[in-house]
Amino acid sequence: MVAAITLTPATDVVGATITIAGTGFANAEAITLLFNGDALIPVAPITTDGTGEFSGTFLVPASVQGIRVVTATDVTLNTDVENFTVITNLVITEANAVVGSTINLTGTGFATVEAITFLWKSGAMTVVEDPVTSDATGGFVATFVVPASVNGSATVNATDVTTNTDQDTIIIDAQVILTEASGVVGATSVVTGTGYAGTSLMNFTFNAVVVTLAESPITTDGTGGWSGTLTIPAAPNGVETFVANDAAVNTDSDTLLVIALITISDASGSVGDTTIITGSGFSASSLVSYTFNSVAIVPSEAPVTSSSVGAFTATITVPAGHDDVITIVATDAGAATDSITYNVLIIIGGEIVANSTYTHLSGRDNRLRSVNSVPSRERGAVVDITFTANDTYDTGGVTIDFSGIDNFSKVYLCKVLHNSVGLVCSFIPATGNAAASGKLKFWGTDGNELADNNSAITSKTLRLFIRGL
Repeated sequence: MVAAITLTPATDVVGATITIAGTGFANAEAITLLFNGDALIPVAPITTDGTGEFSGTFLVPASVQGIRVVTATDVTLNTDVENFTVITNLVITEANAVVGSTINLTGTGFATVEAITFLWKSGAMTVVEDPVTSDATGGFVATFVVPASVNGSATVNATDVTTNTDQDTIIIDAQVILTEASGVVGATSVVTGTGYAGTSLMNFTFNAVVVTLAESPITTDGTGGWSGTLTIPAAPNGVETFVANDAAVNTDSDTLLVIALITISDASGSVGDTTIITGSGFSASSLVSYTFNSVAIVPSEAPVTSSSVGAFTATITVPAGHDDVITIVATDAGAATDSITYNVLIIIGGEIVANSTYTHLSGRDNRLRSVNSVPSRERGAVVDITFTANDTYDTGGVTIDFSGIDNFSKVYLCKVLHNSVGLVCSFIPATGNAAASGKLKFWGTDGNELADNNSAITSKTLRLFIRGL
């Protein structure tokens, strides 16, 4: 009986599993295989049975495109050959991708040592490793960054100089990205989307509630991309989900951590004054407690429970026993918390206001009328600060010594009543509100602080109202 082999299938790609079957070989003998003259190791050792038949499998080794000869031989040297055709194959490793991601390409069965050209959706594309040349066995690897593209199937094609060619497809998924990972209610986050349907109207939800972006209505461009600005809506503390859908129901989501935030209606006050605390981004429907300078304090609306979106308001009255800057803290039952500073002002007797003139830069003290001071009594004064023709600006702020006005020791409020300089001016309190070392800071019309030695303040006068001790 003549030895004979068959291959199933007889045509396939590199790496494919092929079944080889033989008849007419010697009984109970090992079979060796060759692939185009080179040793071929089967998946498992192959031995004929008692009738000289066998069956086994092998993996198509790296090889250029075209007909290759498979040979099977037993120990007795019974042998047969069969042709096997290697076909060109391009494989994209990833089944799905988003715009901007890197995909991996593997080619086999191309011509040996030839330049490879690529197409993306029938248009020319450049791989990261450009230029790419096949190796001696017709193989190559390459990577490619997915360009702006609409949602759905996209085809990559690879062709060698001999025009051996193959293609593979990848699915482009929709993707939405929030710029910020966290934020407070009312803050903004830029949102970008890719891989949606082309020229499609977008819809959005945040925490499962419909929202609109600042630029709404938003329609994708021809490649399925879009961008917009989200103002973080009222939502409870924790990770919330933003979802973007197009009219074709392509969808993706991203998450944002909503952080607790409190604000107060007044940043300073005296004993007995009230300030309203407004909270957002706390736990939903949660009891909220408060401390004033680390001491528990009860708001007038107690008990205060946050709403379903983590919002609340509470009114507290400034208690006795505190001075200077303290911290107010709000904490809910879920441990979501935030704090804010508050300046407690101590007032003994009435506030005294007097017209004064004080020039610090030249060293003169030209007070028209002094303030009759009382130790530890909060006082106020209207102060004229005159800059002479020789005075220029110091970058970082001009130091103002208010201690010469009847021995002020602290100045914690300085309000500009009249500004002949014509530039934006603000007061920078000194450490501990020391009266002798606060600073006046000026900004030009370009929004930047005045440069050192700038003459914009020469021959100018500011009228200020100061408040302190």
